[in-house]
Amino acid sequence: MGDKNYYINRKAELLKKFEEELRMWSPHIFGPYGEIGAYRIIQDAQKAFEELIPQIPYIGGDENTLTSGLIEATRYMAFYQAMKKHGKTAEEAGKILYDATLSQLDKPRKKAPGKKLSKEQFIEQRRQRTAKNGSLKYSGNFVCAFVEGDGKTFDYGYDFTACAAKDFYHAQGADEFMPFYCYLDFPINKVKGNGFSRTQTLAEGAEKCNHRLKIGGETICTWPPPFLAKQKPAPPPQKKAAVKKAPPKAITAFASYLVNTRYEDLPPAAIASAKQEILDSLATALGGSTKAGVAELVDMVKEWGGAKQSTVIGYGLKVPAPNAAQVNGTMIHALDYDDGHQVALVHIGCVAVSTAFAAAERAAALKGKISGKELITALALGADFEARMSLASKPGGSIIDSGWHATALFGYLAGAAIAGRIFGLNEDKMINALGLAYHQAGGAGSGVSDGALAKRMGPGMAAKAGITSAIMAEKGITGDRDPLEGKTGLYKVYMGGDYDPRVLTKDLGKRFEGVNIGDKPYPCCGLTHAAIDAVFALQAKHQIAPEKIKEVTVVGAQSTYDLSQPPEVKRKPRTIIDAQFSVPYVVAVALMNGKVTVDDFTPEAIKRPEILKMAKIITTSLDKSFNRHGVGPSSVTITMADGKAYNTHIPYCLGSVERPMSFEDIARKFRECAPSAIKPLKKETIEKVIGLAGRLETLDDAAEIIRLVG
Repeated sequence: MGDKNYYINRKAELLKKFEEELRMWSPHIFGPYGEIGAYRIIQDAQKAFEELIPQIPYIGGDENTLTSGLIEATRYMAFYQAMKKHGKTAEEAGKILYDATLSQLDKPRKKAPGKKLSKEQFIEQRRQRTAKNGSLKYSGNFVCAFVEGDGKTFDYGYDFTACAAKDFYHAQGADEFMPFYCYLDFPINKVKGNGFSRTQTLAEGAEKCNHRLKIGGETICTWPPPFLAKQKPAPPPQKKAAVKKAPPKAITAFASYLVNTRYEDLPPAAIASAKQEILDSLATALGGSTKAGVAELVDMVKEWGGAKQSTVIGYGLKVPAPNAAQVNGTMIHALDYDDGHQVALVHIGCVAVSTAFAAAERAAALKGKISGKELITALALGADFEARMSLASKPGGSIIDSGWHATALFGYLAGAAIAGRIFGLNEDKMINALGLAYHQAGGAGSGVSDGALAKRMGPGMAAKAGITSAIMAEKGITGDRDPLEGKTGLYKVYMGGDYDPRVLTKDLGKRFEGVNIGDKPYPCCGLTHAAIDAVFALQAKHQIAPEKIKEVTVVGAQSTYDLSQPPEVKRKPRTIIDAQFSVPYVVAVALMNGKVTVDDFTPEAIKRPEILKMAKIITTSLDKSFNRHGVGPSSVTITMADGKAYNTHIPYCLGSVERPMSFEDIARKFRECAPSAIKPLKKETIEKVIGLAGRLETLDDAAEIIRLVG
């Protein structure tokens, strides 16, 4: 059996290495499968590798230099298993790994430490290693003979007559991927700067794998692999290859999409998502109408005056459309209770819904009523556009870490897209509107760390600018012509060129990212929700008495860990913003109250001594294996005074795509928020709004809903 604990004892190290490798592969996964698909494949690959670790055959551990190769083979197999789970083929998995490996050619190679060996010394070292590996008698080991070079075509080589990786693949039912794993020897050696050749493999039924290497030589590798080309029939002769047209710029494709897509083109899930987005946003707007910063904005737009076009929610006020959108967008976001795309890390409704209703009322005053179907279409397109812009950014990384508040940044263009659609702009004017919006775009993430009201202001400013840009374009003012990918476009200027253009437009008009919007069950940062869910799960199972708790440990990804720093602020919030973005505070509330509601985020509530006392014993630790593009998982351990410890892990929080909230869940949320509005709604009005949102597609005048909450 050997030392079966060899791999288990190194589990953390092996998982960390695989996480780093997945990060390197991720741009090549995002391209063909989109951010959501890639995210799920990566998560399943990590899970598969963790399950495979205890099963890796022991072949001598550190004594055998081929152990690292067997571990590498296991990483590749875990990735293939994840791809297969998602309906992908061995060839697709092999192509991603092939491209990812070759992508390292442009990166400088690290020089190995120590004395540089001569060619003869290097070959002798390989000869001795082969002999030592062969002397280790473990079941399932590689069987390999060293081959002396011929002095011309190769310097040294190996003949493998048994392969531990092949046997392990067979045991795991992954034989079909083995030839692709073997072929990766070619790009790997090319990157290393070795000349590598091989004419036969055990995976293809030969008696041996004949590796031949030439130091400093050239490795020739192409795709598809020769073995695959043999399997496929030759294509029929072509008369003349058609000249391919260059694909349109992303901005051109988006303009056409935003202008020409019809309600009938939307899938049912995108329609349902838009209606739920409206009800959720109106709920959080009513709940946020009394929060700090909102009344000040209302006073400001009153002072400005202007045409009585669009409704300010809760205040019985009509103002110019851009100003109404600004106030309403801020209201929706004030509680941090509004919906969001949990992988793109953008809130959608705060910009989209505030823009759509304000634009619809302006359009009704000037041109004619906007139907429910047209409002749904504008929202579905705008949600998809905003999510795609963020998903394409920083592939494999985090837009939060780059310092941007993505909701605001991409909200400027999304707002212009929604307003432009409702105003009936043509494609040329739509590009102008997007270019003008980019000219104003911004959104710093520092509002969170500073506990500043600026954080909740961002979406309103984006909505205001979006409508303003669309009106300017409508009147003939021109804007930047390539605001996304141009030399001075958003991705070049704001992301340093770090984006994936394939993610931007892949399956445009077929895949609508609005269906991946998640709703919030708790009025605080979504990155804390898995920890809250974990607390509720432990309370339900163990009936935990808060006064008997000794300490609580939350384990999370980098983004979750950051919401616990600095501890002296997060355990004793200075402001409501601090509390909304504090793991210790929200976990303390969940433990003490058994719920987390809007009432927990008031100036008085955040000072409650019993909550602050509990927050003092809550710590957060970082586990980088939890990092993923979007909202990550959390684990919570509650240790009691008597020494008992209770632990649970929540991979996906309530409200995520994996654990979605229903329309009825959002209706309950609306009923919860409506009574706390600056002007509480009557019960019959509450139910009428819920009913209208549910049948929005039947309305001739979509603005009927916003007037009810004005």
